[in-house]
Amino acid sequence: MGITSDELIDAMRPTLQAQTARLSDLLVGSQGIAQTEVDVYLVASTNPTVPGYLFQRIPEDSVGGTPIARPGFFSDPTLTQRVSQLGPAPGSDDTTHEKVPVAEGLSVYFADDENNPWHLRVVVADADGVSVIVSAVGGTP
Repeated sequence: MGITSDELIDAMRPTLQAQTARLSDLLVGSQGIAQTEVDVYLVASTNPTVPGYLFQRIPEDSVGGTPIARPGFFSDPTLTQRVSQLGPAPGSDDTTHEKVPVAEGLSVYFADDENNPWHLRVVVADADGVSVIVSAVGGTP
């Protein structure tokens, strides 16, 4: 074909990134994050300097979802120092989810639907993806 797989990927990436919302609807449906019990998930950003945002699930994301008692992302394990925001952020026009921009080295705490605290640390955040370690507070990853 005269084109390498890396060249093809590089050529297609901007087109696919411009269609993230549509691709998401096709892959998981238009009902948010579908029928899952996930508490936190990553949403790609349209801002080239921010790989994405960690979002915390809200009941509207999945049918019958359980509300989070203390929504948000925090800098402390007792969940008192909020670092997330509801308002729109660069690369995201969402105003209904607590969100925090992803960056390598980010360390945040959040509560699950049973109000148990969890720690999330971003190990890698680059053009190839995001890797995290999640562990229960007081537990192991």
